[in-house]
This record gives sequence, C-alpha cells and structure tokens, in this order.
Amino acid sequence: MLETIKIDSLKLRIPRYKVEYVDSTFAQEYQKVFTKSGEIEDKINLDKHKVDVTNGITTRIAVFHSLQGGMAEEQIVIQCNAKQLKQSYFLGINKNTIHDLYNYINDLEIIRVSFDDFMDAYVSDIDFCYDVKVDPNTMIEANQEIYNKVK
Repeated sequence: MLETIKIDSLKLRIPRYKVEYVDSTFAQEYQKVFTKSGEIEDKINLDKHKVDVTNGITTRIAVFHSLQGGMAEEQIVIQCNAKQLKQSYFLGINKNTIHDLYNYINDLEIIRVSFDDFMDAYVSDIDFCYDVKVDPNTMIEANQEIYNKVK
C-alpha cells in the first residue's frame, strides 16, 4: 500500500515465564572450540541472543533483564519488522497481518509463545514508514537536496 503510514518495525518484550525455549542452545552457556587446534577457550559465555537471517530477513530474539519499580524481570525481546510478513510487506504490521508475524516468529523454532501472550507483549521502539512512488528525476533531486543540507 503506497502513501499510507504504516508500522515498519517494533520490539516486543514478553515475560520469560510466558515463553518456551525451542532451540536447546538459546540462553545457554557455551565455550568456544577452535577447530584447527582443538583448543577450548577457558571463558564461559552465555548465549543471550539469536540472530536469524533468512532470505535477507533479519530477526533478533534476546534475553533481557528489566528493572521496574525496583523489581527485576527476565524478558524475551523480539525485534519484529515488516519484512517478516514477506508478500504482505507493503501492508506493514497491523491487525490484519499480525497472525503472519506471529507465525513467522514461532516458525523460526527459537522460542514458542501463545498468540494471546504475543498480543499482550510490551511494545517499544516503533518505526513508521510512508512509501511513495516517485520518478527517478524526483528521487535524484530529493537526494541532492538532502546531500546539500548535511554538508
């Protein structure tokens, strides 16, 4: 949909107790093993996030500790974007595409969350977009104007 303001991306935060870990390595300790030498690094790391890049679509899912009113809460943060909607990309994230977004996240098999808990998530960092169709000359002029302003 051109010339309509729509949600392009956002972050969801869901309390940890509402999320099932599907990927057995998510939020687990690990050590690096160097394949050439077989040496194992002494340092123990915690895999606090997963990044999935599939067909140019990047998805980040991470463990986050939030402080609210002096209380700490472990949460799962999911970075969502309209690219995850695939063929519905130009519709943006909305009430008609939210099921597709939900299915995309669960289909990554990193975490699993119920649809109700997905919809009850805390939402932050919302980016909006406004797609327009322009001819090449107008685009060149607009880019030149921006370039002139940032010199």
